[in-house]
Amino acid sequence: MSKPRDTWVRPYLRRYGKVLALAIALGVAASLFACALMFTSGYMISLAAAVPLTVLALHVPSLFVRIFGIGKPLLRYGERLSSHNWVFRMMSEMRRKLYLVLAQRTSALGDGAGQTTLGQVLALLTDDIGHVQDLILRGMLPLVSAWLLSALILIGCGALSWPLFGLMAATLSIAAVVAPLIAALTTKARIMAAACAQERLYDELTDDVLGIADWVLSGRHGDYLHRIDDQLRTRDDARASLRAFERRMRLATQILFCLCTIGMLVWASSVFCTDASGSALLGALATSGSENAPAYAPNWIAAFVLCLFPLMEALAPLPDAAMSFVAQRASLERLNAASTRAAHARAGSTCEQRIDERPLEGAALAHPAIELHDVDFAYDQAHPVIEHLSLSIPFGHKVALCGASGAGKTTLAKLIYGDVVPCAGKVRVGGSDPATLGAARCRAFGVLEQQPKLFDMTLRENLRIGKPNATDQELLDALHSVGLAARLEQMPHGLDSRIQEGAFNLSGGEAHRLALARLLLADAPIIILDEPFAALDVATEQVVLDTIMNTFRTKTVIAITHSPTSTAAFDRIITLETP
Repeated sequence: MSKPRDTWVRPYLRRYGKVLALAIALGVAASLFACALMFTSGYMISLAAAVPLTVLALHVPSLFVRIFGIGKPLLRYGERLSSHNWVFRMMSEMRRKLYLVLAQRTSALGDGAGQTTLGQVLALLTDDIGHVQDLILRGMLPLVSAWLLSALILIGCGALSWPLFGLMAATLSIAAVVAPLIAALTTKARIMAAACAQERLYDELTDDVLGIADWVLSGRHGDYLHRIDDQLRTRDDARASLRAFERRMRLATQILFCLCTIGMLVWASSVFCTDASGSALLGALATSGSENAPAYAPNWIAAFVLCLFPLMEALAPLPDAAMSFVAQRASLERLNAASTRAAHARAGSTCEQRIDERPLEGAALAHPAIELHDVDFAYDQAHPVIEHLSLSIPFGHKVALCGASGAGKTTLAKLIYGDVVPCAGKVRVGGSDPATLGAARCRAFGVLEQQPKLFDMTLRENLRIGKPNATDQELLDALHSVGLAARLEQMPHGLDSRIQEGAFNLSGGEAHRLALARLLLADAPIIILDEPFAALDVATEQVVLDTIMNTFRTKTVIAITHSPTSTAAFDRIITLETP
């Protein structure tokens, strides 16, 4: 199976290629200025430590110190500004894209992501999207900048002295190529183990936190804490192994640069402390043309040795960059896989037009709205939830699903919605398999949960979640249909009034009716209500029930309910029994 095509980094690299090149160029220039600053500073400090032959001898080095001292932070600031600016702009677009991908893969009746668990979705949101940012800022940019810097330094060393070129070529090849390659290959398994441990932790946390009430009520909260502690310990052990390897690589890099410093000291001493004319350009200039040349030898030695330290600063982090690059590539692969699954979900529907274009006004239809033929379903084979269920619901009918807890009411709703597929038998919606509808499910179904989600936005924005291009008149008509016209008049800013998160400034009945108005705007032909009356008192329940029946009188409505007072209003009552 071929790897998914990259749709997260390459398109942005092509779009922002010029800005990326500018950031790399500024980063290399800043490193060169840092080396030049240490070079001139070392020469000047060594010269000033002894009595100079003339006061003017300090003028030229001090001038270059000021130039490089001012230029280095300016170039570094420009590099940070350009790279972070376009990366953060890119990340804003990526986060928007990720939410769209998850919206296409997530439903309102469970995790809804096929084989994607809620923990994996959490990992995509919290870890992977941030790792793509690090892939560029902490992986790609340092590596490319260091390689370009090394090439320029080798060119300069080759122009000065072949022995110096050999010394720097050996050092730079190990520091910039061999060490990062060893780090990437050696730690790949550890990095994947840490990532898997983190993903399992997310799975455990999301699953256990969502069921925390069951853990507490059963008196097994201690077991819950032990499970989480075990997962945390596994993840921390994997990360500790990585940190130990990082420390060893840093030590090896420091030893390498220590040896390089000794080699530079030996080379500079051999060139600048002899009267013989060397083949290197600086060696010839330093040992000829002046009878006082030996007096300047310590200055040149200090300049070349100190020049290495900024180079160490630029190259020492490369093993860490290579290791993080491996981890970030794994995140990128998961993001690309999520995009590919979402694309397949969009393209997998062969019946979107049939669902969207069918009539709803009671005409004779080729297929009922919902059909189940001898359906079996079980989350595990030892405990079946639904067995040999056959069912036909015509368009426009109102059906109540009743039964004890665990009888399979929510599972049946998931089967109808296409969130899960039956172990045996067939489920059809309008003659089509709902699991193959992909993004068309959002247009074919409307779902109202027990606690409808209202966002900390204006009333207009909350309603337009159902229909983004709805006009104000359509919004007002929807509010009137669900009996909220009088409540709207009481709001200080009308449609621009803010709905607090959790709908704390609305009553329970008003929140449900506002969610119903949103479903009405979406105009989905099939409405699934998951315990819509559970949190309501008797009076409010009757108001909401009347609103549902009036608002969705032409729709197919399936309501999961335990309320005996509400079932009389439905055309049909289906009672499920525990297998």
